[in-house]
Amino acid sequence: MKGFVAVLRKEAIQMRRDKGTLRFAIGVPIFQLFLFGVIDTNVRFVPTVVFDQSRTVESRQLVRDFENTRTFDITAFARSRGEMHEEIVAGDCRSEIAPPADAQFGRRDVFHLTARVRAHPGQMMRRCHTLIHDDDL
Repeated sequence: MKGFVAVLRKEAIQMRRDKGTLRFAIGVPIFQLFLFGVIDTNVRFVPTVVFDQSRTVESRQLVRDFENTRTFDITAFARSRGEMHEEIVAGDCRSEIAPPADAQFGRRDVFHLTARVRAHPGQMMRRCHTLIHDDDL
């Protein structure tokens, strides 16, 4: 601990002598606070293409739930995976949502529904879940 106090004292004396070092030690953190405070890192309204394989009320509700998060902006509906891929390649959409065709819809209680969401160009894939209540239909 004595070594730490000695180095701290030495640096304090150095900063009093050299005003440039003092400005730099105070200015850089203030600049970083300003820079990172101004940049908004929230992802919102990503243009999205949807390939609804089951075409049921529940799958449409799932798509609406995704859009209501304000993360996705549904801009196109595809009739095939190829058409969905074309929307991504053309640059019209930057993500895709494809509710599965074999999902077990119609249960009377609350159920989990899973859809694949792919964000481009990073090719990152994750599974997204939502809850649909029978009274929401």
